[in-house]
Amino acid sequence: MYEQQHDESSHGGRGIEECYLIEADAHPPIYYYFTKALCDVFGYTPFVYHMSAFIPYVLIVVVDLTLVRKTFGNEICLTVLVCASFLTSSFSNIMEERMYELALFFMVLFSVFAYRVLTSSDGRALTADALILGFVSIL
Repeated sequence: MYEQQHDESSHGGRGIEECYLIEADAHPPIYYYFTKALCDVFGYTPFVYHMSAFIPYVLIVVVDLTLVRKTFGNEICLTVLVCASFLTSSFSNIMEERMYELALFFMVLFSVFAYRVLTSSDGRALTADALILGFVSIL
């Protein structure tokens, strides 16, 4: 094991060891920032780690019941809700300390805003939806 060095100017206060771990991992950095923010606020406990998967699930349900329902209708809203809630893989992703629910949240947002950009005829709404789509696609 090598020495942990702190070079705050190039690593933002994080140790080199932490930076190498994040670079070697396939998870998006937003997941680590989200989990770290939760842990900084509520403490580093297993319950908080589980909340890092449950909070995005709640956000998926909110987006489904608002944006998906408004954009696609009740049938698609129900389908997304059932798939996000009652499939075995979805249930395990909600209960485990994983980033999959956060990724699904951004994919649902991306899908809604991509559809709205492709079907919009209003210039102002198109611009707003395109900006949101661009932001969500980066995350």
